[in-house]
Amino acid sequence: MAEAPVLVLGGTGHLGRHAVGSLVSMGAPVRVMSRRPDAAREILGDIPEIVYGDLVDEESVGCALVDVERVIVAVSAIAPSTFRRAREIEGDAVIALLNQGQHSSLKRVVLISIYEINLELAARLGLEAAQIKATVEDYLAKSELNWTVLGQPPSMDLFFAMIRQGKAMVVPGGGPPSLPHIAPQDTGALAALAVLRDDLNGQRLRLSGPEPMSFPEAARRIGEVWQKPLKFLAIPLFLPLTIRWLISPLAAFNQKIGYVHYLMGYLRLLNSFPDDIPQKAAADYQRLIDTFDMPFTTLEDEAERRCPRSRPAITEQD
Repeated sequence: MAEAPVLVLGGTGHLGRHAVGSLVSMGAPVRVMSRRPDAAREILGDIPEIVYGDLVDEESVGCALVDVERVIVAVSAIAPSTFRRAREIEGDAVIALLNQGQHSSLKRVVLISIYEINLELAARLGLEAAQIKATVEDYLAKSELNWTVLGQPPSMDLFFAMIRQGKAMVVPGGGPPSLPHIAPQDTGALAALAVLRDDLNGQRLRLSGPEPMSFPEAARRIGEVWQKPLKFLAIPLFLPLTIRWLISPLAAFNQKIGYVHYLMGYLRLLNSFPDDIPQKAAADYQRLIDTFDMPFTTLEDEAERRCPRSRPAITEQD
């Protein structure tokens, strides 16, 4: 009998695609459900099984769950076209799938959630992500499934996303004194390793890379690897927050304005990480080292991979 496939929900997303890649490299059979199978195939290659389906459609979910015993939930509704449906997609639909899976062959679930559930802070910032994830985590805790939650911090990619024209890192508010972060490929690898294990039941693991750091420190280190200084510029946070306040009356009526308003809420969150993060992140990283046998990506590793001078020059023959 063929080995049961691991179903990866959100398998073409920022984190899910790396979970798929890690499972493939480990030789595990993988299934991904997508509303656009052809586009998913371009992203994931020829090896994973890709089935057509929509997470909010019960019938297609049932088809995707056939013979599945293990699931990675890496679902995100942060895109401009879906952010208003976050509760439906990340919350209700995920719980419905897990409930359906419990009545079939599903045994093991790895949920990629947020770094830490702080409902008071989320309410103050007007962000519903924490409440949505808390609802799913509460469902898992009360279920009979074997489950593990991975608390995802900001992606390491965030440092590079703030770089403008390779010359300066521009950060609204300047960021926190110390930011926990992890490379997306490491999150994918951890999810893949975790879903194939049964000895992590009931655990919530906060993820962190080798070292939390501030944006100015990240700019300095990236500049050293690229062998050119990166300026660090902090935009006063009151500027984007004032814009957010001004556009608030229109956010509910215009999709683009609503999305800008939504993202600006996360700027406030980015600048609201607590002061005890360095101690927490160090303990989190040590726990990961003790639990999983895998290398972790440093900021210098990623900077070297992205370094402009490391890319081959284009010749006339090319």
